[in-house]
Amino acid sequence: MKKLIISYSTYSWIKYCSGMIIQEPNTFSVMIVMAEKDKPIYGCANLCKAAIYEQRSEDLYNIGIKIGVKELTNFRNTIETFDIHKLIAQLQLKIMLGGIEEIYYQKSKLLDIIFNKMNKKLCVNIYSYGKNGDKVIELSQNEYSKKLSLKEFMIGKSNLLDIEDWKNKEVFEKLV
Repeated sequence: MKKLIISYSTYSWIKYCSGMIIQEPNTFSVMIVMAEKDKPIYGCANLCKAAIYEQRSEDLYNIGIKIGVKELTNFRNTIETFDIHKLIAQLQLKIMLGGIEEIYYQKSKLLDIIFNKMNKKLCVNIYSYGKNGDKVIELSQNEYSKKLSLKEFMIGKSNLLDIEDWKNKEVFEKLV
């Protein structure tokens, strides 16, 4: 079964979905919507945007390799370059041509709007993460330890919230 994770921000998918990927490596693709070059790296306020982007790209590459992500795409959108119609088209192409059967997306106003509209047209299960939900995936101690070890690869984090309060359960809300 092919599964797709769509994260608005660089790191949220790691905190909320990486355990699921660890359980089923090579079945997941991850898409990052925003490049987040404008958010400074925690403890490194004077880096240029290019350095911030490169560090976060390197982090994502290393994390993807460690847990077996099949494909990781960063759309490199910024607030200035963001085009919702382009994003919708990219997502629809990926979902339809990629044979995606399940989608997990970061709960946000923008992605809620997009997936509420898509849900009526697509024949896939769609779940959001980052809030409460009814689908719970429990991680073994080994899986949870591997998930926690990913924090060391998050060098480009913009704040400590990215690496705090990680759980051994991952919770998803199904879109109906």
